[in-house]
Amino acid sequence: MSSQYWIRRVKEMNQKAVQLNTEQAQKELLKLYQNQSNELYYRIMHVFAKIDNDKLENGKIYLNDLYRTNTFHLLLNSFNESARKLGGK
Repeated sequence: MSSQYWIRRVKEMNQKAVQLNTEQAQKELLKLYQNQSNELYYRIMHVFAKIDNDKLENGKIYLNDLYRTNTFHLLLNSFNESARKLGGK
């Protein structure tokens, strides 16, 4: 067998290994994004439920309510921190 054959074989094996690692990394990243998405969703729903309880008379939630309770900035910082953590993995 020629050296070209072995060069081709090694190259194919390396490509398969890289593809497999990429697929595994994408699966893990998808899990992380889904977990963070679910966590953030529940945080948002919790905040809106608290505000909605305060606003039973008209049923509307205003952006001022989020600013008033400093919730907007807390949520924004939380989202940014989660994104930074995900970006670092």
